Amino acid sequence: MYKITFYLLFVFGLSLAVSPADYAGTESMTFLLHNQVEPRIAALGGVVCGWGKTPSAVLVNPASIASNSIEGVSLSYGNYWEFFNAFSAVVSKRVSDASKRFVVAGLDGISYGEFDRMDENGNKIGTFSAGDFGIFAGYAQRISKVVSAGVSTRLLFSSLDTFSASAFVLGAGVYARFRRKKSEVGVSIRNIGIPLSKYCEDELSINPLISIGGSTRLTGFSGSVGGQVNISKSRGIKVGSVGLEPAIGFEFEPAKYFKVRFGYKLRPAPEDANIITNGLSFGIGVTAKKFSFDYALGFYGDLGVVNIFSLKYWGI
Repeated sequence: MYKITFYLLFVFGLSLAVSPADYAGTESMTFLLHNQVEPRIAALGGVVCGWGKTPSAVLVNPASIASNSIEGVSLSYGNYWEFFNAFSAVVSKRVSDASKRFVVAGLDGISYGEFDRMDENGNKIGTFSAGDFGIFAGYAQRISKVVSAGVSTRLLFSSLDTFSASAFVLGAGVYARFRRKKSEVGVSIRNIGIPLSKYCEDELSINPLISIGGSTRLTGFSGSVGGQVNISKSRGIKVGSVGLEPAIGFEFEPAKYFKVRFGYKLRPAPEDANIITNGLSFGIGVTAKKFSFDYALGFYGDLGVVNIFSLKYWGI
């Protein structure tokens, strides 16, 4: 059964990977479409499709919520490159005490700060702000002892001075958890949708993104390792007509209730950038009864660093 399930997931992921269509225009609302404001995910290099242990995993692979029986509230804050401030708030809950079904709801956003408004002569006449905001929901259900499936939906809004844009996107995924072998694997597709409104007449697009990932417990060691690859038309290392974003993450538990995390995501970098540190991430997690605190530090080459914090309450 395990081999059959794994094979089906692999074929499903491969079929998606080789069949993305061509998309025209510039992708809109890029930050919220490709980043989760959640420190565990960030510390592990973004590896979450087959390693979903947090409510925010619904944005990448909603099926992970049911496979890992995630019930809790997560509040996160992130400071990006000292300029941008982002947040997320997510709640995940089992439908009933004995149910295999789970529902998730949340919101996230980022503020790009204030900018000077100039007249035609270059004189400052005021300021304006810019930011993105999202509202999302998800549903996941176990369909067997091993496999779960889930879907998500999201409304995105973007503002720039007096201009605004909005979009509607969908996501879906499957997740398999092999308890005896202590391994997990997931396949998802997200950002399926269209802009509802746009800043101007220039064409915008929402480019679908496919994720394939997995994780496993390390034998004889208190820790796990996971990997993931994102496949899209608009991001990552170009391979033929698609872009690939491979990532790897490690999580160790040197002491009870304390976890240390490392991750690395391979991403394009300017020639003068430090390729070793660009894409590197680190984090910790501390648990006290039903509460947990997580922190992540990520390196983005010449752009600087990212700091993300979260507080979670489990077992609602």
